[in-house]
Amino acid sequence: MIWLGVGIAPDRYALILLLGALLVRRTRQFLLDWIPFLFILISYDFLRGFADNLNVRLHIQELITAEKWLFNNIVPTSFLQQTFYVAGKIQWFDILATIFYFQHFALPLTFGFLLWLGSRDRFRQFVIGILLLSYGVGYHI
Repeated sequence: MIWLGVGIAPDRYALILLLGALLVRRTRQFLLDWIPFLFILISYDFLRGFADNLNVRLHIQELITAEKWLFNNIVPTSFLQQTFYVAGKIQWFDILATIFYFQHFALPLTFGFLLWLGSRDRFRQFVIGILLLSYGVGYHI
């Protein structure tokens, strides 16, 4: 998937989780519990593309200023790129970082699935937390 550039988006990964629900013979319960959660999570992913059009004021300088203050006048992302990036050469840590990045949706959904298998109440708490985090982080006054 990484070599083909296919991401692990929640809609694709939901099909894998559905197969897991089929294996444990809890398909109906999975659909009832997961479809509202996945709908809201996928809608968040879809709506991110509209965010740039809603508010054209970007707040990047504040973060750069804070990073320089925290890290002795160094911007960590720029420092890391200057230190480790070699044009045209794939390093072992590039592969590791790509694998880690691809887990962005898979890991939380897998954890949610394990919670769902063990305790639907814990799963509901997890769903509320993930949705509040997803929608709350992007909120600006």
